[in-house]
Amino acid sequence: MTRHPAKALEKLHASANKIGYGTVATTIPACGSFAAMPSGNDRRATEFEFQREIRKIGQPVDRSEWGMTPPP
Repeated sequence: MTRHPAKALEKLHASANKIGYGTVATTIPACGSFAAMPSGNDRRATEFEFQREIRKIGQPVDRSEWGMTPPP
């Protein structure tokens, strides 16, 4: 079995430890009065997230983006 410590170190340094919260927060821009129409908040937030995901198609992967919230 051949060992490649240089490759292992390269892989180790390429990984990112994601502990706690990300460094960049995703904010939903104001799109009307959320307090005035609370029933539409979920729909507007879902549409915003859908459009944000669509814009990522064909773009380089953002390694700083977090795909989940931290556990409690």
